Amino acid sequence: MTTMKKIVYLLLGVLLIALAGCQKKYVDRYDSLAVDRTSLVVTNQAQTIPVMVYYSGAWSASLGESCTWASLDRTSGKDIGAVYVTIQENTNIARVTYLTLSNDKNEQIDIELKQNAGI
Repeated sequence: MTTMKKIVYLLLGVLLIALAGCQKKYVDRYDSLAVDRTSLVVTNQAQTIPVMVYYSGAWSASLGESCTWASLDRTSGKDIGAVYVTIQENTNIARVTYLTLSNDKNEQIDIELKQNAGI
């Protein structure tokens, strides 16, 4: 290989490395707590529904204290993720509870969860 070809290949290699280093990486960053929905209205059937949590940090999730007909797959998380709400079948009157999400900045979001009557 001639010296000129070596120099051209070397310059092309340096150019490619420089271009690769200039790429800006996209990073999701959420400085405030956010969710993908503010309320849930569901049928009387048993089901599991995801609620997306958008926050770059630690957060927690809980249901209303007296709620016995719904449960969460987890009560805390870090960064962006989903909380899955599992709801039992309703054979009675309509019912309501709240899914409360909060973060390490003391921000809080309450999501109203209503299940239709099964009678």
